[in-house]
Amino acid sequence: MHENDLGVVNDFVIAKLKHKFDVLVIDADNIQRNEVVLAIGMYLRLSITEVGINALVPIIIVSDKTIKSFLHYNQFSQLLLTKNVYFESREGMKIDAVQPLDATKYEDDFLAFINVQPRQGRHSLANQWGASVLDRLLNNGVPSGNDVLNTAAKSLYFKYVLVQTFNVADYLSGKEQPRYAMLNRTKIHANGKRILLIDDEADKGWEYVLKRMIVTNEGDFDVIKRKVASFDAFTKEEKKQIKEGNYDLIFLDLRMNGVAEENIYKPDDFSGMKILKQIKKDSQGTQVIMFTASNKAWNLKALLDAGADGYYIKESPEYKFSNNFSIANYDALRENVQNCLKRSYLRDIDTRMKNIRRLFNINITDLKKSILNQLDVSYELLKDGHFAFAYISLYQTIEMINNEYLDRDDNGVWYIVETNEDAKSWTIGKFHHECVEAKTKEKDHVKYPEWQKMASLYYQLWKQTDKSFGYQIQTLINERNKFMHNDCNSKSDIRNEKGYLTLFDAIEKICALV
Repeated sequence: MHENDLGVVNDFVIAKLKHKFDVLVIDADNIQRNEVVLAIGMYLRLSITEVGINALVPIIIVSDKTIKSFLHYNQFSQLLLTKNVYFESREGMKIDAVQPLDATKYEDDFLAFINVQPRQGRHSLANQWGASVLDRLLNNGVPSGNDVLNTAAKSLYFKYVLVQTFNVADYLSGKEQPRYAMLNRTKIHANGKRILLIDDEADKGWEYVLKRMIVTNEGDFDVIKRKVASFDAFTKEEKKQIKEGNYDLIFLDLRMNGVAEENIYKPDDFSGMKILKQIKKDSQGTQVIMFTASNKAWNLKALLDAGADGYYIKESPEYKFSNNFSIANYDALRENVQNCLKRSYLRDIDTRMKNIRRLFNINITDLKKSILNQLDVSYELLKDGHFAFAYISLYQTIEMINNEYLDRDDNGVWYIVETNEDAKSWTIGKFHHECVEAKTKEKDHVKYPEWQKMASLYYQLWKQTDKSFGYQIQTLINERNKFMHNDCNSKSDIRNEKGYLTLFDAIEKICALV
């Protein structure tokens, strides 16, 4: 403890003062540095979670020096201002009358008399504290296995902030501690998923804690650690990695340019916001969770408006969030990660829609414009989790195409407009086993169901030979009809992404032929 390493003082207090005792007497004249004497007392008082009730014992500092020689050690000298700390000479030392701190008065008798300040910038501070909070919850209060977080946890400032996040009396009585055990700390298994963390201070503990929280296959969790003011500031390789890495989830820090952004207040001016917009421009289906130390409503709203799929508030020690808030914040992040991983199919859908758009742009028509608009509408519904309505909206493209390519003559016979050829019934002939629904009468006219109209285009006009298509399109349209007539099973695929994806496969084939 003579090497000016406060981490060593912390380790000494936790290791040597965790067993029950009633009074702490420090022989100051046999300790080389007065600062260490005071540091032992301060660390003891702030180590509630490690030494429990011992943190409240009366502290007697014994020295033949004057008390003035202990008053010039910045935050450590504040210990002498607090209650139940005694400064005695050897000859005058008495332990009979000393009293411990009252747990219910910990804040009034101790915290109110001290003010510990951080020794690093706000940006780095928020990153280290935020990661350490998440790590502590994952560890159920056990010390971290990460050197950076472990060192940060030993700092006097972090210990000072920590004791302000819970009620000391409740914690020591056992009321507060079970809240840690209530957490569902099982890991998120994301095998087969690809994750990317973009954070200029990823090495402050975020990479470590997120990799503990989310289990991926080896090599599927990547990190980009660089200070940048915008997307353009990334290297060519990093830009390609972000665009073409096929990531199912990206974690992105709002402030990627360190202290240079501490005085920025407009949401659109933050580096992370600029990067988010570029990611969503390239692929709106890519899931992005923003990390921010800001808890301002307008910043959070701006992130969601810009396309973020969620956010996690990095708990800055300046705000001293309660333990309950930390737990709720953790639970929200966990749920958000799981939801984003489930929605990662949106990235593939978005890519395939872009391919359709590129294909249509070769020869754009009013029909193709209408199809593209309908695809956009269905995607927005899908993105918001309205699966059945997204399905119904996507189905409208089939009706649009049928209405464009087919018509009935005066005798009620359906014909293909482009060739003026009668549309055949594909319930007979070589496709009989795929298309089983018979045509029906509508007054004096033959009624062709929508699936049968599409089948006539697919086989007759576009000369396709996939025998399964007729049955597939019939089944998909029947699902739509059941839903519209309230005859749809609650477990039907139309109520989840599987139904949409199956219908989209068929629509994609059709769009390649239109």
